[in-house]
Amino acid sequence: MNVWIALDDMPAQYRGSMAVAPGSHKAAWRHQAYLAIGQNRSEDGGRSKAEIIRKRQLEPHQGYPTCDMHKANPALRNRIEKTAKILDIKRGDVIFATRLLFHRTLTVTDNGLDYYNSISKEFLNRYSVRYVPGSARLPNGWSVEWSMVSNPANTGKTLDEVADDDATMYYPKVWPQLEDDIDKGLEHVASILEDIKKKAHAEFVETIFGSTK
Repeated sequence: MNVWIALDDMPAQYRGSMAVAPGSHKAAWRHQAYLAIGQNRSEDGGRSKAEIIRKRQLEPHQGYPTCDMHKANPALRNRIEKTAKILDIKRGDVIFATRLLFHRTLTVTDNGLDYYNSISKEFLNRYSVRYVPGSARLPNGWSVEWSMVSNPANTGKTLDEVADDDATMYYPKVWPQLEDDIDKGLEHVASILEDIKKKAHAEFVETIFGSTK
C-alpha cells in the first residue's frame, strides 16, 4: 500500500499533482504493461546484474523506468491514459493506493509555472510512505534496495528477518502497534541514508551504463 501525502496545494488545472488509472491493478492487460517496463511480476526475485547488463547491450534503446510506457508501448499507454483521473489536490490530502495501480506525476503546465513563480513557489512538496507486510521478501537477484546495498546478506530475506537481524531500522514495524524507540531508529537511518543513497546510485549507474571511470 502506497500513501502519498500532499504538503502543498496542487490544483489540477496546473498539473504537478497525480494522475491515477482506477482499476488498472486488476486490468487484463496489466501484465503486458509490467513486461513493457521490464517488471515481470511472474518471476520470483529480481533480475541478476549480468542479465540487466546483457539486456542493456542487446537493447540499448530500452530503459525500464516506469514512466517510459509511452516509449515502450504507446498503444498501451494510450489505453491507460483514457481511464486516468487527474486529481485536484489540497495540502493535507492523502492518496491511498495499491503499489500496482498505474499512476504518475504530472508536469506543471506553462500557466502553472507562471502562477507558482508569482507566489515564489519553487517546488511542490509531497511525502510518500509504503506499507508492506513483514512477510514480503526482498529480491533474490540484483537490486539497489537500500537494505541490500548496505548488507548484501539481506538478499532474499523477508522484511521481518531483516528487522530481526539488522540493527538499522530500514523497515520499522507500525502495526498492530508502533515499534519501541522508533524515533531513535529512524534517526539512525537518516544519519546513514545519504551515504547509502550515493552507493545505490553509483551501483545503478555502473550496472546500466557501464563503468563511471
